[in-house]
Amino acid sequence: MRIKIGGDAIKSISAWNLELIKSPDNFGGKIKDSNIITTDFPEDDGEVIYMPPTPKQEAFDYIVTLAFHSPTQKPSVQINAFVKQLIGKVLIVYNDYKGVQVECRYKDYKGGELYKNTNVATFELIFRVSEPNKIIYY
Repeated sequence: MRIKIGGDAIKSISAWNLELIKSPDNFGGKIKDSNIITTDFPEDDGEVIYMPPTPKQEAFDYIVTLAFHSPTQKPSVQINAFVKQLIGKVLIVYNDYKGVQVECRYKDYKGGELYKNTNVATFELIFRVSEPNKIIYY
């Protein structure tokens, strides 16, 4: 996985001693509920539905699980420094394993496991994709 933070150059996450463990498999977007109008008549089975020819997609969270490892650096210090770089910036995440490029912003961090007597930790980063129409598949 690679990431572009603001106007910086694109970097592999291995530059921060990180590895991608898990990422979403959903490549489609959910249509906004406000774009779907249904009418249910009691005398008919099912419903009558109207959807515009080009319905709009909802924004969504893109959640990745990462692992940190370094023989000399403490996970808490390095992960915190990495997360601080993401806050408030437009990010482009290049998930080369899934062939998807996502423009997003940092939303949240969730701690995972810290493995005793090692400098290995896993954690989740949650990115907000506010414009799903900017996703590029390659």
